[in-house]
Amino acid sequence: MIDLAQLLRFPCDQSKRPLITAWQRNAARKDHSHWPLVGVPTGEANGFDVLDIDLAALGWRDQNRERFPLTQVHTTRSGGWHFLFKHHDGLRNSASRIAPGVDVRADGGFVIWWAREGLPFTSAELAEWPEWVLELARKPEPLPRVDRGPCQSSPAHDGACGGDVTLDLRKRSKSLVGHVARAQVGTRNATLNWGSFQFGKMIAEGVIARHVAEQFLKEAAQACGLWREDGTAQCMATIKSGLDAGIIAWGGVVQKDLHGPRSYPGEGKPSVKEFRRKRQ
Repeated sequence: MIDLAQLLRFPCDQSKRPLITAWQRNAARKDHSHWPLVGVPTGEANGFDVLDIDLAALGWRDQNRERFPLTQVHTTRSGGWHFLFKHHDGLRNSASRIAPGVDVRADGGFVIWWAREGLPFTSAELAEWPEWVLELARKPEPLPRVDRGPCQSSPAHDGACGGDVTLDLRKRSKSLVGHVARAQVGTRNATLNWGSFQFGKMIAEGVIARHVAEQFLKEAAQACGLWREDGTAQCMATIKSGLDAGIIAWGGVVQKDLHGPRSYPGEGKPSVKEFRRKRQ
């Protein structure tokens, strides 16, 4: 059994937001008696990963109950479960990749240590990850199912783009934000990642500033409840990852400096003006 006293940790507020900066680097074995909640880094940092099962995935858990080895399990505040397993090298965070409402917290992630709050837990030695779960965790993460508009090359542009070129910035942004804001439990993190990817391409296209896209995505994550459930740090990590991937996919460059990520438009991609001129 893993005990909290053994682990690197950091303070979080009741909304699960870290109360320190750079928690990955500054987590330490400190007195936590006066902290509202305790965040614990997962992955290599503490030697364990977490299978995070939402209450909405109760059916999936019950269907596969007999396939899980005995391991340490914590009940979460929302009524879900954290299954703790020995860290598997190279395993990264994922959302709803295994099944809707079933997430992985590994390298780069953290969980709240709910046992410290008096919630029920099962005491046991940590088991290795079941191979069948690892296979599901490694499969490519699907894009959320979204109704397509006239723009067939990618979903949810509702005629606001031509191919992948933005024709109507306001309409396309509103459509993307709406899909993220309406995302259902079990798909919210994946939808936020997808929406961030689309905005990343628009940043590289040169039609929207990164800080504006980030603000849209923050508001959408708050609207769907993900900001409250996963906390600021997890949501911002998802947004950053999606934006960076979208920028690179479009051919742009992401450079880091003391003030955070800076994004540069891609070379060789048509601008909105060029695209419109070709259509005339």
